Parts: sequence; C-alpha cells; structure tokens
Amino acid sequence: MEIPDKWIVIQIGEVNPLYKVLVAWYGGYLGEDRWKINSGILNIADNDQYINFYGYSGSVYQCPKNGYGTTMLSQGILDRIMKGEIIIKVLPEDTNWLKLLQL
Repeated sequence: MEIPDKWIVIQIGEVNPLYKVLVAWYGGYLGEDRWKINSGILNIADNDQYINFYGYSGSVYQCPKNGYGTTMLSQGILDRIMKGEIIIKVLPEDTNWLKLLQL
C-alpha cells in the first residue's frame, strides 16, 4: 500500500471509460518528487481520512481525502498528457531488452 501526498482521478475514453489514479509525492529536501499512474481502478473503499484505490495490477493507493490535486511535477505530466505531448508506443516483441536502457 502506498500513500501519496497528492492525487487525482483521470478518465480515459468516453464509451466504457477506464479510470486511473495519478498520484504524486513531494521529494523533500534530499529527495526527488515522483509520480505514478495506476493500472486502472478496479475497486474503491472509503474511510474517514482516506480513499483506497485498488488497481488491476494489485496495487493499492491509500489517498488522503485532503490531498486531492497535483504537485508541480504531476501537473506538468498531466498537462503533457492532455496536450498529446507524451507519446506512448508499444515496443516490438523482438526488442533487445538488455540494451533498452543503454544510451
């Protein structure tokens, strides 16, 4: 279970939409800000302080009710997604995975 500092729910598609939670953490003085988008929301549970989002991959994000919104980093990611600036593509099956991250 992960507890983000900020979170929002995004909808993908109009017909049979897929809902995902975009979460972000402040890095603090010595750390780096970070963000994630879950695999898709499978189930939701609500309690006094948190809303738990259960993803298709088995992930659980315990999101504080007073944390809805974005960090500067996650807002930048969201803006780029909305503008179509982030390009997503599927790599071919015959990709040399061992060389994938070599620059």
